[in-house]
Amino acid sequence: MATVAVLGAGDIGGALARELAALDIVSRIVIVDDLAGVAAGKALDVAQSAPVDGYHTTLSGTNDVAAVVGAAAIVIADRAAQPAAEWIDEGGLALLKRAAGLNQQAFIVCAGARQASIIEKGVNEAGLLRLQKG
Repeated sequence: MATVAVLGAGDIGGALARELAALDIVSRIVIVDDLAGVAAGKALDVAQSAPVDGYHTTLSGTNDVAAVVGAAAIVIADRAAQPAAEWIDEGGLALLKRAAGLNQQAFIVCAGARQASIIEKGVNEAGLLRLQKG
């Protein structure tokens, strides 16, 4: 099984990590956020429900974006800063470029509803490939 890196420990990132863990389809989820303590805390919260919910996914939290190396998928979510904010604009594009540079094999998914602009810029400015539906 594979690792998924979730970039952002905000509401979207935490909920995504929880649901993905509950599906028990990946071996590891790492939550990455500038606020390492929040990322680690969310990972611990999700991990503690594993015995009750019956999944085996391991979770960890860090502030080191290099955790995307070797991941099968990278999800760009939202920051844990108050108020929680999706990765958008230049900050989101910089994160997208850094993650893509560290791991050129992973699928990158933008989970936020307002992240269309960084997808477009990632394709047009950073040369990332866009997968088409169908």
